[in-house]
Amino acid sequence: MKKKYLAWMINGGEINIRSHDFIIQKLSQNFDKIYYINILNLGFFKSQIKKNFLTGENLPYNLIYYEPKNFFEFRNFLKDKKLIAISNFGKDFEDLKKHFILNFLDIDFIQISNVGNIQWSYHANNDKLYTKVKFRLAKFYTQKLVNLLSIFSLVPKVQIRFLSNLKIIENIKKNKIKNFLLKLKLFHAKELILINSRTHDEFFENKIIPSEEFIVLLDSDLDHPDDLMAGQKYTEEEYNTHYDNLKSLLEKLSKKFNKKVIITVHPRSNLDQKKKIFPNYQVFKHRTQEFISKAFLVLFFDSSAIVDGILLKKKIVTLISDILGRLSKDGSNKYSNLVGFYQFNLNEIDNFQDTKVVAEAEKRILLYDKYIFQNISPDGKNLGYKKIIETIKKRFFEENKS
Repeated sequence: MKKKYLAWMINGGEINIRSHDFIIQKLSQNFDKIYYINILNLGFFKSQIKKNFLTGENLPYNLIYYEPKNFFEFRNFLKDKKLIAISNFGKDFEDLKKHFILNFLDIDFIQISNVGNIQWSYHANNDKLYTKVKFRLAKFYTQKLVNLLSIFSLVPKVQIRFLSNLKIIENIKKNKIKNFLLKLKLFHAKELILINSRTHDEFFENKIIPSEEFIVLLDSDLDHPDDLMAGQKYTEEEYNTHYDNLKSLLEKLSKKFNKKVIITVHPRSNLDQKKKIFPNYQVFKHRTQEFISKAFLVLFFDSSAIVDGILLKKKIVTLISDILGRLSKDGSNKYSNLVGFYQFNLNEIDNFQDTKVVAEAEKRILLYDKYIFQNISPDGKNLGYKKIIETIKKRFFEENKS
């Protein structure tokens, strides 16, 4: 009989576990061995990675990195193993081949959707038919295709999807057809289980004590890969104007409220480049959560990390500017509409009123409760990671009792 192992499955060159460090640490404490599997080589393009190892702080001793060179090597690896794999890769066009291949292997998939951020469909930045078709094919139609193929068992289904979005479950229950399809296990995920978000877990587990030391900017990448794919373009003049306006905003707020400014950037960002853009401020990578907890005011364009600020009831302003790609603009608009954040357009910096912006941000904190209940803490005081671990053990690792 094959021995069962838990696996965390990714797809790509970025093999730093920081963004999932909390749940991986908890899993490692409850399972003898966890494989961290990178399936990049199973797609249309081969990996150019020369050094295959995990990076990050406090890596669990029982976390083992594995990157199969091809399907046959992976199949041989699984000869004596049955994987229960947490899927952390997507359904984009480049992933389609991987889904077909994985269907031939002895793997049960689980999905954890507990970030608690807002999700929406991306749109192309221009009206060119080629750009629209290419973008929708890569980011929308292929996802629908994978879901459809799973119904016919041509690609793997997800056995259990853990999610912290209460509205998804409520909408399915209200829709008779969707509810019927879920009962027949005809969704891509056979079963949905509501859990609290990772932000909820980390806040209560780590007993985070917030303070108000800094003005914190979660900077956005103007060259986000999805925006470039969608046809985003800008001139050097527009680029410089955007950052001149942004730095002017930070300077005005810092001077008015006598607070130090901290810049945090996405893990994908070029840190040295960002430091050159913001020479008068400290710029950090991988410390966004820490500085949000210490923020007097949080400024952001579009970032899933803002969920921490919502739960901590921070004063938050979402930013927008004419140069932003459709991705960041949509994100800013969605958060403004669905959470209630005050939105400021950087192109109106000449009309900026510092006291009004902060007053509006503080007033809107009262609107956070609905979002927290629906997306961050929808499962009472329960810790989401405990529910995940208990369910996985019971469903997949405990021997059936006769």
